Amino acid sequence: MDLIIKFINPKVVVTFIDNSLKFGDLAKILHKKYPFIAVQQCARYDFKRHRYEYRKKIRKENLLKKFFIPNLLSITRIYLMYPLLTFISEENYLFALYVFVIAAATDGLDGYLARVMNWQTELGKILDPVADKVLLVGTLLILWMNSYIPIFVLIVFVLRDFIIIMGAAFHMTVYETAAPNPNIFGKITTFVHIGYLAAVFIDIIFDLHLTNFLIDFLVALVTLISLFLYGLNWLKLTAKLHRE
Repeated sequence: MDLIIKFINPKVVVTFIDNSLKFGDLAKILHKKYPFIAVQQCARYDFKRHRYEYRKKIRKENLLKKFFIPNLLSITRIYLMYPLLTFISEENYLFALYVFVIAAATDGLDGYLARVMNWQTELGKILDPVADKVLLVGTLLILWMNSYIPIFVLIVFVLRDFIIIMGAAFHMTVYETAAPNPNIFGKITTFVHIGYLAAVFIDIIFDLHLTNFLIDFLVALVTLISLFLYGLNWLKLTAKLHRE
């Protein structure tokens, strides 16, 4: 501290009576060259406390946004299954399409917020894919029950999601790993599934023949490739964990 004072070379040193005792010691040493003035009963603004309280408030607000908004969108997607299935069972496919599009939009929005705003959480990594699977498999199942989807597409969808969930649960339980991050091909597969189901709804409503056996086969093939890539990643991760 004395070196700083000597470097600045002030005309006078003003301090508060409740500051560190070091100022008192410095005053005894340097009083001949620098006059020291100790101010008593002076109201001071506590900048340190204000900065701490402000940062604490910002962290709390960010924490609420981080946990609340993306996860709320995922939960909303699950709840939208009820009106979606109700409209399909009542053969009101136009309103079912509206609800499906809104539900699919929440999928893109929660992922965007999580990545761009850095609101990714371990809960969100689990909740988001679960909400996707509830939406897609639930919609696929009831459309199959109404004879709009071939059985092999349903089997491939359900098989892929079942194996992925079991693989993730195995690694998280046995190896105590974090929830897996979605890969790019998984996102592409989800986009293909959403587009396929939207096309089925449009076919039912407007009879445009957007889907046929070839489209069904290609969607099933993309789903199987996605399953293969997920399995390959699980095997690589397992081998890496065994080496460690």
